[in-house]
Amino acid sequence: MQALTFGGKEIIEYSNVQDPQLLHSTDAIVKITMSGICGSDLHVYHGRETGLDHGTVMGHEFTGIVEEAGSDVKRFKKGTKVLALLLPHVVNVFIVVLVLHAAAKKEIYLVG
Repeated sequence: MQALTFGGKEIIEYSNVQDPQLLHSTDAIVKITMSGICGSDLHVYHGRETGLDHGTVMGHEFTGIVEEAGSDVKRFKKGTKVLALLLPHVVNVFIVVLVLHAAAKKEIYLVG
């Protein structure tokens, strides 16, 4: 698949990266339809934050459609539209919102 990856200070590369795989029964694969540029992306881009490896896929705030879900995933099925935001200062925890029901039911789930 194609992705924008970190290439170093002030370098963003359009790269071919390995397709994601389900590693755990609680995982889901989301086809990204839109991704935002976050302030933390800009800090890394300008070299004000370090520690990001060359080739890391950028963009942790996105909308997308669930392509595949593990056997223990109950609320997200193939075709579900989602919005995801990384929680500040919490590694690998996303707020995931079911886009079609978010306004009416306020369904927000923490995953990760």
